[in-house]
Amino acid sequence: MSESGAAEDRFCPICDEQGEQIAFPTLATWCLMNYAGDEESAKSATVLLSFENYEIQAERQVGYSRVARLVNKDVVRGLMIGRMVGNILVQVQQNIAFRGQPEINKAIFSVSEWASTTKTFAGKDLPSDASRLRKEFKRYRDVSHLWAAFELLTDEVRERLFEGREEWDLFLLLAYAYERFIDDERPFEWRPWRIPPSALDDFKGMQFNVNVPPENDWVRKKLSEYRSDHIR
Repeated sequence: MSESGAAEDRFCPICDEQGEQIAFPTLATWCLMNYAGDEESAKSATVLLSFENYEIQAERQVGYSRVARLVNKDVVRGLMIGRMVGNILVQVQQNIAFRGQPEINKAIFSVSEWASTTKTFAGKDLPSDASRLRKEFKRYRDVSHLWAAFELLTDEVRERLFEGREEWDLFLLLAYAYERFIDDERPFEWRPWRIPPSALDDFKGMQFNVNVPPENDWVRKKLSEYRSDHIR
């Protein structure tokens, strides 16, 4: 719960009124992440992509065309930007751990430099413009803990995230750990989409910590090259 009170808290739409997880909690969360916390767009996408969508079940062309747009445009764009945001938050955590300050601009620059030399598996460029990443981080910050958790999963776990309960539980734990991290360290202002307490009932009493690996030589080199003129 935030210090400002429960009235201002909002939760990922994964539990019903009885506190039980809904039929497709991963899908609902995924849509919320991809639409940067835009609740209405996320709800629309969740309904469209769920197995209960009547347009798809009835094989109506309008349903398929909207799904194609979601998968080929909105989701792909959201995934690329979201993963950059997740990487920025992980870098912010590293900055606090090793230098005592969040240094968000340095985190953005470091991720920007990495993205500029990296391509997707399909050979496409990643979003790497620092000014754009700064704007997108601000837009996505309320779901940044979810994207950071996604980034810390292995490729194998990501592939099973929509199917396996253990993988889903691991994602929830990591997201909650980052939620706590941001609440405690306050590297930026946010109004997060929190993990519902009822979704964590099975893990009460556990410690929620995220340990990131030490900075490698490449990251240290890039940060040492950082200059104030990169901060706009």
